[in-house]
Amino acid sequence: MMTSAQVVETSINVISNSPSQDYTHPNDHNLPNYDMTLGLKPFAVIIIIIIITLFYFFLFTDECRVSNPCKNGATCSDTGGSYNCACKSGYTGKNCDLGKI
Repeated sequence: MMTSAQVVETSINVISNSPSQDYTHPNDHNLPNYDMTLGLKPFAVIIIIIIITLFYFFLFTDECRVSNPCKNGATCSDTGGSYNCACKSGYTGKNCDLGKI
């Protein structure tokens, strides 16, 4: 019984690794160009978070409870970012801190 053998010839081209050699593939210009830079997007997100936090703080903080600005027994009412003082008789001013009339 005879067997046949097939001979395959290959050739290897050795290329030097010189720095001036171009390693790009001829079809690289067809690949999509992905922009991997983030730009100002993270900065914009941080600014938006700060604005929302400040808006929430000024709108929903009970000024009367936090700082108790009304003096001389006045009644404080929160107005969403500010307050009003209902002064007792004889007192005036935003905080009812101006003496008797």
